[in-house]
Amino acid sequence: MNHEVWVATLEVQLSRMSGQKTIAIVMNAKNFYDASDINYYITNIEHKYVTPERIYSTYSKRNWVEVFVIRSAHDG
Repeated sequence: MNHEVWVATLEVQLSRMSGQKTIAIVMNAKNFYDASDINYYITNIEHKYVTPERIYSTYSKRNWVEVFVIRSAHDG
């Protein structure tokens, strides 16, 4: 099964946190209107290392683990 995922990253300064942070928005559509699944991530890893590919890889693993946990809960 092939799922399309769109990732956007933005470097920000948050008033209650020190240093620059990177925010990633991960959606299952190319715009907010069509997206049924929108996730927001924040990290203190340098922005240059926070690539869409890395975010996608992390997002995919996270979803796989969530599906496994949900299925296990229903089976047990």
